[in-house]
This record gives sequence, structure tokens and C-alpha cells, in this order.
Amino acid sequence: MVSPSEIKEIPMIKQHFQNELVKCGYPDDLTIEYSLGYCQGDGVAFYGDLSVDDVKALMNRLFSTEPGQVDAVSRVKNLMAQKDIENMLSVLREYGSCDLSITRNSHGHHYSHWNCMNIDDNVDFTGIFPDDDSMIGTGIEGINQDMVERWQDLWERFVLELADDVKSLSKKLEADGYSLIEASPCEDEVVWERATENYLVRVTELPERDFDMGHWDDEVRDQTICSILEGKERVLGLRVEVLSRENEIVLGEESLHGLTVASDDKSYAGYRRELLRGAIQQTRDFFSRHLKAA
Repeated sequence: MVSPSEIKEIPMIKQHFQNELVKCGYPDDLTIEYSLGYCQGDGVAFYGDLSVDDVKALMNRLFSTEPGQVDAVSRVKNLMAQKDIENMLSVLREYGSCDLSITRNSHGHHYSHWNCMNIDDNVDFTGIFPDDDSMIGTGIEGINQDMVERWQDLWERFVLELADDVKSLSKKLEADGYSLIEASPCEDEVVWERATENYLVRVTELPERDFDMGHWDDEVRDQTICSILEGKERVLGLRVEVLSRENEIVLGEESLHGLTVASDDKSYAGYRRELLRGAIQQTRDFFSRHLKAA
């Protein structure tokens, strides 16, 4: 069985996964593994350590206080927890250790999907301070053992929320990945042909598996991926050939890769005409060379 780390990556998909994880508050250095072959056990998994800054970003989202993002009861609970969150993260940063990771379980050695990840947590707020005097030294108003135990309860609630978030985000990324794959032809596909007395002109869509958006402007990249996920744009290569009608020998050929075009654009943003012009010129050059040789 092939290890997830040995499966060929598609740059656009890997970049999208990383961007989405960062948007959700996860660090940008997670190990991302995926397999999207429409097989049982396929999906997306990600692994790595989470810092206090990562926890802060994740808590801001998972314990949201924005109206409409959570139900009314959860919003009230999250509002009440904000001061505790601020204090507990300050203590964790200054006095404790953020020992929190997304790790690979036994499934993750052979597969990549939502059930390959565990949350490993060794944070214990109740064990940070050896006595009351050390608590008072933090300068936090009203700090006592009850407050610290409340922080621990809040932390355990966060870890449960995080475990659910990791799974749901994995499933979303899997769906996005398949949508991005399906936005490109799976194999060479002839989409247009026209025959004359002596020639055959053929237009072929080509799979685009190495499409790399790493150098794109962030906003343009995100807009393009959003359009692809919504089915408004496609990613493909395009080849135009002029062939001899008698035996289909290629007389002239032009191709382009890494094109993003509207899904309903049969002109391929003008590239088809440009490639046809080049293929015709190659055909003329072909005959010119052979006439000179004769």
C-alpha cells in the first residue's frame, strides 16, 4: 500500500488547503497529507504542533462572540469566558507550556482522512502554580484555585471543540479538493474538429495536474479558487493541431498549459484563436521547408 506521503501532490490543491487552514487559525507549517482518488480511506489530514498564538486564534473562532456565528446560548457562554481566556493564555505563555499537537493515529500510517488525526493535549493549569503565593505573583486580579480550575474546564472544552473542528475541516477540504480536481479534464479530450478537403483542425482540452498558484497575488488567487469551487471557472491546457486529412499526420501544433477560463467560454478567453493562428503558421512553415528541400 502506498504511504500518503508518497502520493503525488497537485500544487494548486496543496496551496488551497494550506490557505484555508491558516484562515481558520491553524499555523502555516502543518504537515498536510491527502489522497483524492475516489477510494475508501481517501481524504485530507494535517499534523503539527500548536503554539499559544495558534490557540488564541483558534479560540477566537471556536469561541466566537459574533452574532449569527453561534447560537444565542453559546454566544453568552463565550462572552462570559473572554476574560478567562485572556488570563489563561497569558499564564500559559509566561508560566506554563503549550503542549498541544495534532498527531497521526494508527489509520494515518496508511490513509489520509478525517479519522486519521488525534489531539494530544498535556496542558494542566492546575499544576502550573505550586502555591497561592506564586499565583498572586501573576498580578491577575482575584486569582485563586477556583479560577485556575475554571481555566482547566475551559481548556478541556476547547480541546473537544478543536477535535470536532479538525474533523469537519478535513471533510470540507476533501470536498474542495475533489471540486478542484474536477475543474480540469481527467484526460485528453477532443472538444472541436473541423475538416476541409485536405486538412483536419482539432482542438483538445488537456489535464492540468501541475497548476501552481504560489506566485499569484493572494487576493487574485483566492478569487480564482472561489470561482473554480463555485463551478464558474475551469483549469486546463489547450492544444490545437492541423493534421493531414488523409493520414492524420500532424502538420502544425500549438499548445498552452495553466489556463483559467470561464466554464461556459468556448473561445477559451481567446486562446483558441491564438493557438489556431500559430498552428496554421507552423503548417505553412512545414510545407515551405519541404518545397525547398524538393
